[in-house]
Amino acid sequence: MIPQREKSWEPGQTSATRTRPGPAPIVGTTPERSPGNLDKPVQQEPDQDQLPLLEQHHEMIPQREKSWEPGQTSATRTRPGPAPIFLSELVETAKYCSQEKVEMLAMLLHRSLPMTVGTRDNHQNRHITAVGTRFRLLACGLSLLQGEILPRSLSKNVLRERIYCNCLDYFCCAPRCPTLRGAELREDILVLVRFWQTMHSDKKYLKASIAVEIEFLVIWHNPMGRIELQVPGEDNIAAWRVKTVTERVWRDHARLAWEISPVLAMGYVIEFIKYIARKSQVVGHQLIWNMKTNMYTDEEMHNKDTVLYDTLEAITKSIVLSLSGPAKQFYEREFDFFGKITNISGEIRPYPKGAERKRACLEALSKIQVQHGCYLPSNPEAMVIDIDYKSGTPMQSAAKAPYLARFRVRRCGINELENMAMAVSNHNSPHNSAVSGLGVELWQAAIFKVGDDVRQDMLALQVIGIFKNVFQQVGLDLYLFPYRVVATAPGCGVIECVPNAKSRDQLGRQTDIDMYQYFIKKYGDETTKEFQSARRNFVKSMAAYSVIGFLLQIKDRHNGNIMLDVDGHIIHIDFGFMFESSPGGNLGFEPDIKLTDEMVMVMGGKMEAAPFRWFMELCVQAYLAVRPYSEAIISLVSLMLDTGLPCFRGQTIKLLRARFNPAVSDKEAASFMISVIRSSFLNFRTRTYDMIQYYQNQIPY
Repeated sequence: MIPQREKSWEPGQTSATRTRPGPAPIVGTTPERSPGNLDKPVQQEPDQDQLPLLEQHHEMIPQREKSWEPGQTSATRTRPGPAPIFLSELVETAKYCSQEKVEMLAMLLHRSLPMTVGTRDNHQNRHITAVGTRFRLLACGLSLLQGEILPRSLSKNVLRERIYCNCLDYFCCAPRCPTLRGAELREDILVLVRFWQTMHSDKKYLKASIAVEIEFLVIWHNPMGRIELQVPGEDNIAAWRVKTVTERVWRDHARLAWEISPVLAMGYVIEFIKYIARKSQVVGHQLIWNMKTNMYTDEEMHNKDTVLYDTLEAITKSIVLSLSGPAKQFYEREFDFFGKITNISGEIRPYPKGAERKRACLEALSKIQVQHGCYLPSNPEAMVIDIDYKSGTPMQSAAKAPYLARFRVRRCGINELENMAMAVSNHNSPHNSAVSGLGVELWQAAIFKVGDDVRQDMLALQVIGIFKNVFQQVGLDLYLFPYRVVATAPGCGVIECVPNAKSRDQLGRQTDIDMYQYFIKKYGDETTKEFQSARRNFVKSMAAYSVIGFLLQIKDRHNGNIMLDVDGHIIHIDFGFMFESSPGGNLGFEPDIKLTDEMVMVMGGKMEAAPFRWFMELCVQAYLAVRPYSEAIISLVSLMLDTGLPCFRGQTIKLLRARFNPAVSDKEAASFMISVIRSSFLNFRTRTYDMIQYYQNQIPY
């Protein structure tokens, strides 16, 4: 009873693209099957009590025709077989004379229609040539669902969902232009129109997608609007299409599409990306950098991401090809300037650490010429007007060669920067008056990396940004500085330097005194207002970063990764080890919070001191404040699980959720946070790790 499937059809020709609110192509899918061919009808054998019924009616289902091969013209290939047309006639007849046939046809649809949307396999042919065949079959199902033909049951509801799923699944591929012409195309349009008219009004999101497809096919079929070629019902669809759709409705549709299948929603995402890239040149640049970063799974760009590469490359090309005139000049100038700046990190990598690498860095930096109308990706609101050619400084790194450089920038805001950059392109003059507008000038330092994945830092800083917003929302006076990090290519990125701050490592090399003595030397003794103000700032920042360090399990907290600013705030940087990764082969040697003796001295010297008790209270309050937002933080982290970052080793989400203790009361959560602080207080592993860093990398402690 079940027909033989056709040979698979692998379309070799390309077709012009069009815009519709449909999804992106599914990357990595198996070759499409032939037009008219359904998905595998059955994965298991029919029930034994159904076999006589199937054998009795096996002659009702004809064998399909042989599929056409790529390269055949529309004149020589055959149309999809008549099975769906025959089935529709059989359905209309059986509805009025044979309940047995109705049940058999319903079972056939259950077996033929997978309840999935956007999957790479187990789906019907999504090619536009098969649209008529697909929707004829779905129309048969809708016909059976009407009235009381089928008894009300779970099976009836499941069949309805199968029909809607297979309708949506058609839109889970790139838009394609019709290959059929004339009467054949008109026939497919009529099938879609009838299906659209039969659909329930509660499925408006489905009707919208089908209406867009019908409108395109109608215009393709009758581009000149000839009366004799008009399709019955197209006026009703056109009238329905012109109805105003609010932004809220579109948001609801996009959200629903994402819930049904992310593949289905990708069309909305792609169109939105293109839209905002046209609205702002700077946003377009940032999107291009981000997409280039995620096209490959390795830093050397040898291994393409099998899921994302084709989609991201197509979007990037679309954005770049849409540029022209001053916008294109702005894009080329910015990417050329920043590319040269970033490449210095790769150029100095072969040189030995020390004076030789420093000379190589300064020499390479001296060759860079400022191009007017450019900016640093980490500071898109400020235009670069000069370079400190003496600032090139290679940073400490075991295997990479990041370096620091300073730039003279003029802060003017993103909109004004775009206007000035476009003006520079229009006049093609480096001394254009547009560049010399109003704006605060200052020196901005940044670190450039090649061969180092900064996406993990971006994730950590995004989560820190959420923490900062939560603290502000609940009125908790804590300090965090989520500095900016932008990944610009696989293994490449730029990191904003924390202003007016030095690492604890630098302070140790310059002063050879501990942190408490440094506070005394800089702010005066403990009785001065300056010292007390600096200590308050230290405690507020220490509490915030301690809670974050515990929840995200941030490791490698040596003194090179801890900063102190001029106001006494402590700031953590470099999040290369977090969640399930840690130095020494993921030993997890360091305690949950770094609380050294010098930090404790700044906060009173002992756990009973008033400043340290305040620190503990702030930690508890910060922990209680973020617990209600645990799922939002977990969701953000979950989005990055498939990136292959080393911090994800299989148990990340489970362990992160456990650290929030969602099942315990607030009182129990407070006691838990206090126990974490007590176990980290002057922990010998903290001092041991600092000693290891001193002997291995000469980082003072």
